[in-house]
Amino acid sequence: MKKIKIKHSGLMGDIIYSIPTMKSLMKKLNCTGIDLWIPNDKKSNSISEVKHIGGSLMFTDDMFDFIKPLLLAQEIFDEINYTSELEIPKDCIDFDSIRYGLINTSSGHIPNYYSKAFGTLIDSTKRWLEIPKESAHKKEYQIIIGRSTRYVNSSINYDELSKLEYKIGFIGTKKEFKIFQSEFVNLEIEHINTENSLEVAKIINNCQVYIGNQSFFFSIAEGLKVPRLIESFELVPNVIPTGGICGQFITTKGLCMLINSILDTRMECIENKKPSYHLNNPFIPTFI
Repeated sequence: MKKIKIKHSGLMGDIIYSIPTMKSLMKKLNCTGIDLWIPNDKKSNSISEVKHIGGSLMFTDDMFDFIKPLLLAQEIFDEINYTSELEIPKDCIDFDSIRYGLINTSSGHIPNYYSKAFGTLIDSTKRWLEIPKESAHKKEYQIIIGRSTRYVNSSINYDELSKLEYKIGFIGTKKEFKIFQSEFVNLEIEHINTENSLEVAKIINNCQVYIGNQSFFFSIAEGLKVPRLIESFELVPNVIPTGGICGQFITTKGLCMLINSILDTRMECIENKKPSYHLNNPFIPTFI
């Protein structure tokens, strides 16, 4: 049985976005499985202004424990290894190579970073994540929101969603939920406790629409191809929903218009603020 070895230091969302290229490499090299190696001591390359959940490391023990169940649910992976970088086999295909300077990782579509780096054909419009059928999650929330503390457009007013008669849930850390709740006090929303990323995937897979910013959870929604809307961070526009029902918004009114289209509602929104990261662009269309 021929297998390939791949080294990937993360971030977590990057691993999810790289799966289409991993599948393509398997086919190209006529392999039956992948042994994935994740270093536990790789230093983060995030700038100080961008808050990364792993702090000074690309991957922490908690992050590995969180993502491992979802990775193991993917048929392509035979082993998921987590060890020091020195102990990783030298013959691994290095998926960290997208960060070596040849690819602009501050814009574009993240799955394409890997397809460009390894010369593979991918179709990122199709679902690439799997969820075990026997572990379907109970459908409790029509709308799921996930919002990390980085890549945030602070001009979006999620209180507008309080006009909808839908049950809304929030996935993320307690700290992320507390920040979100403190900013949008008029929105009735529940924090959903999750043990791992596979449980998150089940919840997202069963909602009517997922709304999030450029974070790990959006990569799951993207891999599942559920109806999804992204709070686009135009300074680093490197998450582009592709395939299925999806949309991007940079204002509250844009969010409302997209929600109306997906849920067939008539929610009105008169707020028309410019994005908080607006860069003196002389042309802002009046409808957003």
